[in-house]
Amino acid sequence: IFIRKWIPELTNMPAKYIHTPWELPLMMNNYPQPIVDEKIARKAAADKLYGLRKNLDYKLEAKGIVIKHASRKNRVSAGSKISYSK
Repeated sequence: IFIRKWIPELTNMPAKYIHTPWELPLMMNNYPQPIVDEKIARKAAADKLYGLRKNLDYKLEAKGIVIKHASRKNRVSAGSKISYSK
């Protein structure tokens, strides 16, 4: 209902294509094409994130963040230095 009300180009789009109108180009009524290919962009972002997680610096940084922000006991004050030992 929201899309049909607020995006007039898609008012007559069949329900099956309302969230992916580029799959039915004849009914798009000047609605713009996607800027990026979602599947390719998602894969590239996931590859970067998982690549970062394999890096030792990531693990040390994550441990420091947990020590500083997640722990309710022995909280580290904002000005304190954090030791990143294993």
